[in-house]
Amino acid sequence: MAISQRLVDIDIGLRMSIIKYKNSMKRDIIRAIIKGPNYANGGYCMELVDVLKALADETRLRILNVLCQESLCVCDLEDVLKLSQSNASRHLTKLRHCRLIVAEKQAQWVYYRINETLLAEQ
Repeated sequence: MAISQRLVDIDIGLRMSIIKYKNSMKRDIIRAIIKGPNYANGGYCMELVDVLKALADETRLRILNVLCQESLCVCDLEDVLKLSQSNASRHLTKLRHCRLIVAEKQAQWVYYRINETLLAEQ
């Protein structure tokens, strides 16, 4: 087998691994949402609807995908995703409202990351 073909096979294998990881992460988030703590008190249905609406937006999915890798501030997300500051902030607010991400203030910057406690609740 030629070296170039082996490199292509390795690249395809890596891409498939990344896709499986992303799909697994999405399943974990959905499981955590479905088993959410508000099931017994009637607020569960509305929360689930809000979360599904948040996940229905392509930009918010892109933000979640980037935040799975590391914590970032708004200015970093702007650069990576080519968004305006106001657009990025609006989407981050929606994701925070649904408890999919959490914010942590460090000096003058606010860093966002995936809400790992939500994933731990499953």
